[in-house]
Parts: sequence; structure tokens; C-alpha cells
Amino acid sequence: MNNPYASPSSVISALATDDGEYQPRLFSFSGRIGRLRYLAYSIGIPMLILFPVAFIAGMLSAALGQSQEQSARLIGIGIIAAYIPVIIFYGATIKRRLNDMNQSGWIGLLMLIPLINIVFWLYLVFKAGTDGSNDYGQPATKNSTGVILTSLTLPLIALIGILAAISIPAYQDYVKRAKAAQAQQVVPQETWQQSQ
Repeated sequence: MNNPYASPSSVISALATDDGEYQPRLFSFSGRIGRLRYLAYSIGIPMLILFPVAFIAGMLSAALGQSQEQSARLIGIGIIAAYIPVIIFYGATIKRRLNDMNQSGWIGLLMLIPLINIVFWLYLVFKAGTDGSNDYGQPATKNSTGVILTSLTLPLIALIGILAAISIPAYQDYVKRAKAAQAQQVVPQETWQQSQ
């Protein structure tokens, strides 16, 4: 029996938790995501999309027996086709990160301006979001282990690249000097043996 004087009831979203946080969905244009989730999404999803597309395009070109130029064209077309959903997803990720800082997603268009996009990316990575709820909703739940590990891949790759850029030329210089020193030791021994 319906009571016309009862208080109104509403459906509570299944995503809401008791502490006023929500579990963000991966492919969504609404809600908020924090710094680590922004890094993880912007690194992980392009890798999940682009690498398989390039692999499949390479396998197709090998299976069809095409020349290197035709294979490169096929791989390029596949990567360009895969970039469309990556760009859309990345735009949604930037919007959600800006929403976490209680800012409009339209500011994300700064990513299209060269040089400013580097500073803006650093801003997105290092600026903390607002505490509690804001105009764009509740904060996201605590990051999972997968999100944390994925977000650390970019700094780890950068660190490995820097170490390789320093150590490889130093090792090559060491090898040249070692060969030169070895050659100098061999020459005096040969002249000493010839004099005897």
C-alpha cells in the first residue's frame, strides 16, 4: 500500500561506498580520478591498445608476404586507427583529473599547445585534488596495487633511459681505452722479442 505522506526514496548508486567515495570506471567521461590513477590510465591504456594493433598489423603484413614499404604502410594505418580511441580516452582522463581539482575539463585543451602541454602535464601529475566532494562528485576510492604499479612504469622507464644514456657511452669509452692500452703493451713486447 502506497503512503502518500511517506518520505521520498531514491536509488543509491552501487558505486558509492559508506565513506563517501566511489569506484571509478575505466572508460567514463564523468567522475574524478587522482594523480596515480591519471598516470596509470594514461600509460597503461595506450600500451594495451597500440602494441597489440602494431603486432597484429605486422603479422598480417608478414602473412600476406608484402614488401617492407607496404608492411610499414599497413602498420602505420593500424596505429593511426588505434590512436583515435586512445586520444578520446586520454581526453576523458584529462577531464576527470581536472574534475578532481574542481576545475572544468575544457582547460584540458591546453594539452594541444606545444611546450605549454609539458608544463600542464606536470601540473596534472603533481597538483593534489580537492579533499572530500566537490562540484564534480565524490573522490575516488583508494588506489589498487595494479594502479600503483602501472603508474610507476613511466618514472622507471625514464630512469632506465637516463642510466643507459650515461652508462653506455662511458662503457664504450672504457672499451676503447682498454684496447688502446692493450695495443701499447703488445707493441713493446714484440719489439723486445725482435731485438733479442
